[in-house]
Amino acid sequence: MSRNKFLIIMKTKSRLEEFTLPTRIIIGGPPNSGKSTLAESLAKALRSFGVDAYAEDLDLASQTLEFIKGEKPWELRAREKKEWTPELADKAATKFKEASKKHSVVIGDAPGKITTESRKIAQQADNAIILCRADSIKQKKEWRNFFESVGVKIICIAVSKMEGIGYVKVNEVIEATVIGLNRKPKTDEVIVGMAWYIKEKLKL
Repeated sequence: MSRNKFLIIMKTKSRLEEFTLPTRIIIGGPPNSGKSTLAESLAKALRSFGVDAYAEDLDLASQTLEFIKGEKPWELRAREKKEWTPELADKAATKFKEASKKHSVVIGDAPGKITTESRKIAQQADNAIILCRADSIKQKKEWRNFFESVGVKIICIAVSKMEGIGYVKVNEVIEATVIGLNRKPKTDEVIVGMAWYIKEKLKL
């Protein structure tokens, strides 16, 4: 049974009360696609719609979100990189789950490579967003196959570009082209549109 949304309905004085479990969304794609920036940007946009959303860094070997959020200076990032180990993957997977105890929606910033470690982390997600640069679009199929193999539903496929015109639309999945994911959170019309469609699709 999917963990995406469970509804426990209780009858209390002729009234129905609905309880929903938290939702975990993972953003996957090749390195340097803008996943960390998108995670924080979507979390901010969802919060503007009243959704308790939080961006969680799952790439513990090469963390980025704490720098994007301004919690640490960028010059420290290179010195803090580590090698992936099974123990580090376990820690990231646990971190993903634990964040759901504090927030209704957790957007996980995944490692940029498909490995045994990233598989362990992705298995904790309910839904996935694929983000690829325009020059690495061929990897979209690899990431689609990866998420399907771990049983995570893909809700959005996006392309990141540094320049051009962005757009967002919804068909079977949300499709978007996002411009300027350059390590600074943004809430332009495309990001806000993506957040709105995610909210509607997942009934947040």
